[in-house]
Amino acid sequence: MKRDYVESMISEKLVKYEAYMTGKEIESLIDSILFDWNELGDAEADFDSIVDWNVEQFLSHSGNDKECKRIDMDEVKNFIPYPKDWFNISYKPKPKYFLMRKLPSGWDEVYYYLDAKINQKKYSIKLLE
Repeated sequence: MKRDYVESMISEKLVKYEAYMTGKEIESLIDSILFDWNELGDAEADFDSIVDWNVEQFLSHSGNDKECKRIDMDEVKNFIPYPKDWFNISYKPKPKYFLMRKLPSGWDEVYYYLDAKINQKKYSIKLLE
């Protein structure tokens, strides 16, 4: 079983669930699925159901909605930038992802993001303006 095939199946499932996983999370999930597939060793087994079960399990157990997940620079284009002035406003949504970049001074700068752009319908247009 090739990793890119498993990754494409995971991507299809994520669209179905309207969910997003970081690149590291997808790599971990691919490893888990391939391990399950190799452990079963059953040529009659339904690979699609193995992928579906693993994705469902990962999404239901993948941490708390209150914690921010770290993303890589190449994943930023998939997210909605989080305005810094929203942090002290209680009715605004809290950031769900962050990116850290090293500054020339040696300090890290943190950028925050909302859900993946495919989930924009969760937020009103007025809220995002």
